[in-house]
Amino acid sequence: CSSDLVSVGTLLAFTAVAVSVLIIRYIPPKGEILRPFLEGSSSAPARDGYNTVGAAEDAKGPFVLAEHDSQGLLEKKETLHEAVIDKEASLDTLKVQQRRNLSVWLISTICVGVVVVTFAASAESAASSFRITLSGFGAVIFLAGMMGLTYIGEDGAASRFRHKGGFTCPLVPYLPAASILINTYLLVNLGTGTWVRVSIWLLLGAFVYLFYGRKNS
Repeated sequence: CSSDLVSVGTLLAFTAVAVSVLIIRYIPPKGEILRPFLEGSSSAPARDGYNTVGAAEDAKGPFVLAEHDSQGLLEKKETLHEAVIDKEASLDTLKVQQRRNLSVWLISTICVGVVVVTFAASAESAASSFRITLSGFGAVIFLAGMMGLTYIGEDGAASRFRHKGGFTCPLVPYLPAASILINTYLLVNLGTGTWVRVSIWLLLGAFVYLFYGRKNS
């Protein structure tokens, strides 16, 4: 019936939002990867006590250098400092990328656990022992992914992205993970007929988009 179709659309939207919250908190846009490091490194010369004024004063120590010699020393110091920053930035980027790859696996683990738990709980025709075993296995996968995200913490760039209009959600990753679990369970139990009608409408929508909307939007 039409109410079931509306329920599918609403639950799919809620599930997509919950997954998006996890992605934005743990895998924010790539443009945010180097920003924390570059913002910190921009003030590094001042923290290290190195600046052009100080270097010029040092050059006027007990040995008086010619102006071009002093300028050459300054350029060498700046080149060396930039090389150190580039090396540290490369290492920082590598660590961030490894952390994000781990976050992708953990979010995928949560989704796999949700699918296993919901299908096992909804398979009324299967034996009780099989359903319980499969549900327990899915719950372990689900909890492992959620605890993994809790352990590694949110990405440092996520806070800056949220201030620019991104998603704000409390109790991450627990609330989004619970939302994905509940919504998926409700979706699985809507019945085969509902999903057949939904699939037909999705195919029609994809057909209209590919052959008309993509060129005329």
